Amino acid sequence: MKKIINITVFLLTSMACFSQTKKFDSIPKETIIANINTNFLITGETLFYKLNCLNKETNHLTNISKIAYVLLINDTKEIVLKHKLKLLNGTCY
Repeated sequence: MKKIINITVFLLTSMACFSQTKKFDSIPKETIIANINTNFLITGETLFYKLNCLNKETNHLTNISKIAYVLLINDTKEIVLKHKLKLLNGTCY
């Protein structure tokens, strides 16, 4: 009897795990494309950038993500700027 209960519990948990992984496979994958005005900045210069959030499969703008985070890192790997931006129709400036 104990063996049957263990097998039943094992089958139920394995089915639950399988169903959860299928849910994550259905979520579209996204990628961020950053367009910047320069690769090298001197103190006092302005950095302009535009971010596009694209669906990896279709390469079209996506509305799934609503926030993008930008980190500006210097040559010694220190974070110089943290910027949180709201994505509107997959784009932000």
